[in-house]
Amino acid sequence: MIRNSIHSPLYVLGLMLTACGPVPESSEPVEPEALGVARSAMCSSSAVTGLTLSGVSTYAGEMAAAGTYAVSYPANAAFVAFFIDGVEQASGRASGGATGTWSFSKSPVTCGTHSFKVTAWPMVVSSDGSWTACTGNPSMTITQSVSEPCPGKCEINGRTYSNGQVNPSSGCQICDVTQSQTSWSFYSAGYVNKNGYCKSLVSGGAVCAGTSSKVGEPCTVNSDCWLSCSELL
Repeated sequence: MIRNSIHSPLYVLGLMLTACGPVPESSEPVEPEALGVARSAMCSSSAVTGLTLSGVSTYAGEMAAAGTYAVSYPANAAFVAFFIDGVEQASGRASGGATGTWSFSKSPVTCGTHSFKVTAWPMVVSSDGSWTACTGNPSMTITQSVSEPCPGKCEINGRTYSNGQVNPSSGCQICDVTQSQTSWSFYSAGYVNKNGYCKSLVSGGAVCAGTSSKVGEPCTVNSDCWLSCSELL
């Protein structure tokens, strides 16, 4: 820590005595207080008592987020850090006093799904403008997933699918970017598995029944029987 150079008569006398012999024990300068002790006293019992995320989004390769915070005395500000996929992107003092707001923006950010995280710690700002981030005190963290579909692809439930790709869980749904890039679209030119249509026969065996497109055909499990997607329109 840089301190102003203030020389007292006693300190000057100590320097003069050094030239002539040992300095008397009572004249030895006192060691400055350890930084960790000073920080602990300054931060005291302060904590982050509130942290909100009003929204986070990505558009055209830029991620933006905003929210609020609150800290308890003796803290009078907040120190915030921002992470994308676990990697710190920025940190610093938020805007305000014991309560205030924070904002974040980052560009470029690749398309797809990312994890955004904001962590806040209490901070003490002195009258001379110097500050101490109380990173050892109680903090708060918010994490949220955010997605931006890639051109020509669908981003569904955190996974990316090519245009025209069939939903692995439903043969009647596909990725169709002309309809939606964030959800499955209906696909009429396919088939869907339909449970409950494999009917047992008195003479043994089973056949597809009901409105299955394979009515009368042999089956051993319900997955042998299908409905045309167009029948579900």
